[in-house]
Amino acid sequence: MKATKYIAALALLAGFMTSCQQEWTPKDNGDTITVEVSVQLPEPMPVPTKAKMAEGPTLDEFNLYLCLYGSGAGYIQNWIPTVLQNTQTDANGYITGGTFLVELPKTSEQRTIHFFVNPPADLVPSTSMYIDELMQKMITVKGTDDECSYWQQITLSRIQDPVTVQNQIGNVHLVRNYAKIIVSGPDNSDNTKITVNQWTLINVPKRGYVAPYTGNTSARFPSGYLQIQNHSGVGVLYNQLVDNDSYAGYMPALEDGETSVIDSSFPGNPGSAPAGTYVGDGQPLYMYERPVPTSTDKQTSVLVQVTFGSQHAKTALRGKTYWYKVEVVDQEGEYVPFLRDVVYRMNVENLEVAGYSTAQEAYNKEYFGNISASLETASLNDISNGKASIHVDKMDYTFFAGDQTVILNPETGANFYFIPDTSTGNAYTDTNTGACTITLTVRPVSGYDPAIVGNAVNVSGAGVIQVDLAEMGTSVKKSIVRVTGKVANSSTTLYRDIVVNLMGTQDFVHGSDATRVVSTPDGLNGTQKPVNIEICLPEGLGSSVFPIQVRIETEANSLYALTPDLPVSHGPSVFASKTGENTYFMVYTINYSNYCQLSSSNEYTYTYKFPITLYTNKRGDNNHTTIDIRDLGGCFNPMQLTI
Repeated sequence: MKATKYIAALALLAGFMTSCQQEWTPKDNGDTITVEVSVQLPEPMPVPTKAKMAEGPTLDEFNLYLCLYGSGAGYIQNWIPTVLQNTQTDANGYITGGTFLVELPKTSEQRTIHFFVNPPADLVPSTSMYIDELMQKMITVKGTDDECSYWQQITLSRIQDPVTVQNQIGNVHLVRNYAKIIVSGPDNSDNTKITVNQWTLINVPKRGYVAPYTGNTSARFPSGYLQIQNHSGVGVLYNQLVDNDSYAGYMPALEDGETSVIDSSFPGNPGSAPAGTYVGDGQPLYMYERPVPTSTDKQTSVLVQVTFGSQHAKTALRGKTYWYKVEVVDQEGEYVPFLRDVVYRMNVENLEVAGYSTAQEAYNKEYFGNISASLETASLNDISNGKASIHVDKMDYTFFAGDQTVILNPETGANFYFIPDTSTGNAYTDTNTGACTITLTVRPVSGYDPAIVGNAVNVSGAGVIQVDLAEMGTSVKKSIVRVTGKVANSSTTLYRDIVVNLMGTQDFVHGSDATRVVSTPDGLNGTQKPVNIEICLPEGLGSSVFPIQVRIETEANSLYALTPDLPVSHGPSVFASKTGENTYFMVYTINYSNYCQLSSSNEYTYTYKFPITLYTNKRGDNNHTTIDIRDLGGCFNPMQLTI
């Protein structure tokens, strides 16, 4: 397959199009169709080490293949390569998503497509495997040695009309095969508590399934992972991850001669262990997913070194430093499963006796206290403590008109549900005597005027949230609706925070800096005259506004891109002098992960200015031109720059 990547707009762009890609139109090629697939990856994780599992893929490490199965659960029909169109990357060069062209064979029957990043070269040509055979084989080459993998499955009823197929697989969210764990100590500012110095994980799986696969010939995958679509988030891509009623995590079957998939060996003392084995307070480590431990396998635990504060309640411990081997349990004292693509934040608690002087001693001795484990609350639609779970459909909404009553998520008419016991799977949307209590509270957001007036209402107890919006203002207003579920006769509570933003149409401005030409060339006549533009965004934008697609068109002089990821599209001109004319323009996409990033210290940092560079190409004798800048979503006021 050859992908047509460039448009022949030589008259307009004088041949300077080699860095600009076409807005793709699905094609019918006769026996095949060609469509464009857009994939999104989970948040790339910046880390201080080079451990493979900890890194997001970079461009030279990213190769997307589609594995097409025949009807039913038959043999592989095709391994289909994709042709890279463009990618989105973060500040570290890790891929957050991209678009690819793929050619699919036509069929009137149902087909299942598996998406794999970097499948093993010796497996790609194979068309003689069932899906369970493929998954088992891939464990030995992609789910071991701390190597990450990315996967997704889509089922198509038929492959005929290219537009229909592109709509069905045009936006695919990939899932990675490992969990992220963060261990922290309590705030020790008053010197009464303890400080976590360094820590590591022990008793972790040696390998893991590439996909969340059940490990049997039924080739079943949990529904909570399939066809993840249309999710937004705060700082990272929101993923609807796990329905704990049907998915508890899986480990590969034992290999010949094995008695356990768990590596229970001592990781080595700090200083002699491999780099990255031990990390500090609040820093992450990564592991393949681990179900709740059984009697035959040691539970995943933490080796941690702590120092007691000078004013600690236990006089004998003040100022002392010890090592401990600590169990990982939830608020009910039960072990938690570590599931793929989920972030676990743990706090050290209840260390009231002296530990050991070395990590080796602690490893050899009994367990101390416990670590309270919880899912990272800022990044998931669903969380569970292993027993109960709570779900919200979306976690960020933006409204552009105030002083009105609105229903959140009117498209589906639902917002949340709470499952007090995932073993039964009974979901509730309102207080249910004997099972649970659900409450809605409106909370402020520091630094912002409230977007909501009064309380949030659970309409008819159906899990539908209604709020009254405040009056519009010149700046963004924000409020949080907290949905809390409490299990009856228990201390177990889980909650999700939904951010509600209220804003008018914004200007391309940050503080006193507006979108502008950073440097103007000395005359525009001739070719390759650089024009540097800085796209500015205001503070406080909600993730639901993104992606922001900035449309850039010139009136008199042609421009072509120097900055990567500036594809060219075409449509009616916005200039009055060209009324009725079709023209070409560039589209610059800003994703929320570009605007807001999660740092290695687990703090959100923001980028408000996005520089791009274009070249001018002489058109006529006019030595000046006007550039029109507007967003395709209509959230910003159009602006024009004359250069």
